Amino acid sequence: MVLTLIAIWVYFLFFNTNLGPGDKFADLDFANTDDPSAEIDPEVFNNGDEPVVDVSAYSPIRQLTTKPVAGFQHLEDTASTTPKILYIEAGTGHIFSIDLLTGQEKRISATTIPVAKRGVVTPDGRFVMVQSGFSDNADFSISEIDQESNILNPVTTLKGVVSFSPTLNNTFLYAVREGSRVVGKQYYPISQLSEDLFTIPFNEVTIDWGETALEPHHVYPKPHSQLEGYVYEIADGAFARLPIAGMGVSAKGNEEIVLSSIQDSGGIVSSLYTKELGSNDAFVAPLLPEKCAGLREEPNFICAIPEAQLGASTPDDWYQGTRVYNDNFWQINSLQNELVYKVDVSEETGRELDVINPVVDSYDKTIYFQNKNDLTLWAYDFYQ
Repeated sequence: MVLTLIAIWVYFLFFNTNLGPGDKFADLDFANTDDPSAEIDPEVFNNGDEPVVDVSAYSPIRQLTTKPVAGFQHLEDTASTTPKILYIEAGTGHIFSIDLLTGQEKRISATTIPVAKRGVVTPDGRFVMVQSGFSDNADFSISEIDQESNILNPVTTLKGVVSFSPTLNNTFLYAVREGSRVVGKQYYPISQLSEDLFTIPFNEVTIDWGETALEPHHVYPKPHSQLEGYVYEIADGAFARLPIAGMGVSAKGNEEIVLSSIQDSGGIVSSLYTKELGSNDAFVAPLLPEKCAGLREEPNFICAIPEAQLGASTPDDWYQGTRVYNDNFWQINSLQNELVYKVDVSEETGRELDVINPVVDSYDKTIYFQNKNDLTLWAYDFYQ
């Protein structure tokens, strides 16, 4: 029996010719199965730019990417260009451009940034800041996008950054931890210079950045349902406490108003603070300010408000990923302290979207956001 098995093994090893050097399976000796009548659409296998957004059938809510996104930036149209959105692919750091009129997608940077987690792009589409890695080992690289050669030209790399954002002036605002405090800075990528803006006397901080270094910034401790927090405003380097406080406080604001939420009596309570009047009025609906984006022309907000009740463990369970929300869009008119229903997202899209990182374009017509469930990029035309 042993000799028989050895003989079979020697035969297959040295004498069987059915397997060529490139074959992966045995030759089953089938006849030629090519179908000469089959037609292949070359557009399906196009290696160039591909339309990824269906622009033929308009929908107010539409998915812009199937890839997970680390960051994005809407670019305004000019006399020689059409409106585009740039996005940074999560994990690779590759940068893509989507023409919002044609749906064509183009990769404008193939430079790999390992473990790209979060990124931002300046409004002119020229510079990018990307977080690579996690926690204290993370690098924060600032680069210039070279669209002719499809690469990123390194500018500088920062460490210890806890928060960052682009400005309308095409600079970067960022905050770094220095011992028990956090220092806010502005970086000028063209001159490669930075300047200190303010100091926060605690380091576990969340920063709601203004659109420029001179606009008010709102800061508060990282929210937790069992920890009391306070909201502070930083303007012209001055640090002032606002009359907004409570357990698990979070906020979103601008020069005129601040929208905030706290944990109270086993649920979320939201309010609107008007700076000129000094009034902090309870709001009609509980919400998470992180799901809101302010308009530019009016002191109003577009908010994604969950259908589910925001209970005693909010926002902890949402931050930890153990709770997923199904959001609908509403508009907050601050002067009237009213909530206007805009759209049922799941009915419009057939999917449940958990909205994060919402940003309104400069025309106050479209809000861009990500779905927390898969980090894909979406757009909603709320002004029609």
